[in-house]
Amino acid sequence: MASNIAQSASGSTPPRNLRKNPKCRTRKPTGINGSTAQAYEPEENSEKASAAGQALNLASLRHTTTRAQKRKLEAELQESGQRKQELKQEHEALLAENAALRLQLLRVRFRTTILDSESAALTGELAFLMEQHTKRQAAAAQAALSAQQQS
Repeated sequence: MASNIAQSASGSTPPRNLRKNPKCRTRKPTGINGSTAQAYEPEENSEKASAAGQALNLASLRHTTTRAQKRKLEAELQESGQRKQELKQEHEALLAENAALRLQLLRVRFRTTILDSESAALTGELAFLMEQHTKRQAAAAQAALSAQQQS
């Protein structure tokens, strides 16, 4: 053992217990259920990555597919690109509509706040006028009663 350590210190082959197992070098990392698939890592620019992946797929299909299959795949790719653009435009239109509706909602809330304050003011004024009317009726009834008592 001492000779093994001495050899490893001198730069020759490392001792057996420190050598790397060649089987371990070729083994792929495994997931939870034993699959060898790599973990999904989202890329920063997914559109570029998607286009690059599709181009790579088309390039790899060059040797394995017929021309008809290749044309069909290219047509599907073009259709999916067009559909993506349509969905993007629809999304932008919905965002604009959402912004307009939010603005309209703010205006309605502002108007209801104003109307609520006006309603409260009018309710207070009505209560004051009703109180004045009640006082006048009471005074008129008192005057009529005193006039009756005098006659």
